[in-house]
Amino acid sequence: MTVLNKYQTAYDCLRVYVRQSKKVRQTPETVATKEGLYLAFYAGDKGFLVRSDQVLEITRKAQIITPLPFTAPWMEGLVNVRGDILFVLNFSLLVAPESSRKVRDPVYVVLGSEAESFMIKVDDIQGMRHFPEMIAVNDGFYDGVRVTPLEQWLRINIDRLLNNSLLAQTAEH
Repeated sequence: MTVLNKYQTAYDCLRVYVRQSKKVRQTPETVATKEGLYLAFYAGDKGFLVRSDQVLEITRKAQIITPLPFTAPWMEGLVNVRGDILFVLNFSLLVAPESSRKVRDPVYVVLGSEAESFMIKVDDIQGMRHFPEMIAVNDGFYDGVRVTPLEQWLRINIDRLLNNSLLAQTAEH
């Protein structure tokens, strides 16, 4: 109640609160941490990162995937997600076809960019990671790498992933 005594009404109190929260959201520290935030996941024996703002959805259950004939093994097919038809890429088969690791409960991640959205099937989600600094690389669809004492994480450029993958598939068949 003492808070309301300082202001005329509950509305005045709420206005001040909203104004203060907007100031907090505008700080440079907040922007810096958001830029270095990634979804970390495993495919095969490798760790990968995708910018958090490119992740649209994560699920353990995919809708019915319609297989596409005469495509590369890592192209699982097409899926209808709330009226949008998306490609489904088995990311483990794409990046580590030699891996013998069998996954009982894969995770499906819907990724989106300005170009389009698609779904990747991964082995395991490791959660969100904050890496403000990355080593820049230009290798296929990787555009950065982060090495920690225990692991190496490859950052994926999703625009290049879709373009390179579809071009590679066309060249195979």
